[in-house]
Amino acid sequence: MKPILILATNQDHYEGYDIPTGLWLGELTHFIHIMEEKGIPFKIASLKGGEIPLDPYSLSEQFMDEQTLPYYDDLRFMSELVNSQSLDKLNPEDYSAIYFAGGHGAMYDFVQDPRAAQWILAMTKMQKPVAAVCHGVAALTNQALKIDDQVFVEGKTITGYTNAEELYVGHSDHVPFLLQ
Repeated sequence: MKPILILATNQDHYEGYDIPTGLWLGELTHFIHIMEEKGIPFKIASLKGGEIPLDPYSLSEQFMDEQTLPYYDDLRFMSELVNSQSLDKLNPEDYSAIYFAGGHGAMYDFVQDPRAAQWILAMTKMQKPVAAVCHGVAALTNQALKIDDQVFVEGKTITGYTNAEELYVGHSDHVPFLLQ
């Protein structure tokens, strides 16, 4: 079985603000926990490679649950997040699906990077699943995502982070756009 590619953000701050952000750790670890339970192989990568920054709020005690804390305490796992492989070095044909992990950082690099769009289009063409959670859904708004001049998400039902949630957490003024 080919592995699932998990793509995480490299964005470590809200642009124009001195506020850190990045990957929401639980949105990676919960997915990995299920993959490991099912015996499904996976690979973690990021757009640029190297460090995958973690949203510091995702590391707070209230979010370090029984599916997140063991990964956070695992040196081997955490070293994968410090030394992630770049998307440029990977080939969509080698993966069974792609999963875009969430976190506010995704609102910047997933949206703007043409490689993310190329992967989504390639996976779609090969009829392989494209999945995303929370702010990872921002990858589906990439302007390069068009099929026959039609916006990729047109006619599709998609879930993601709502405007009300963004307002509740106090970041509606910090993100480049509201995902909803």
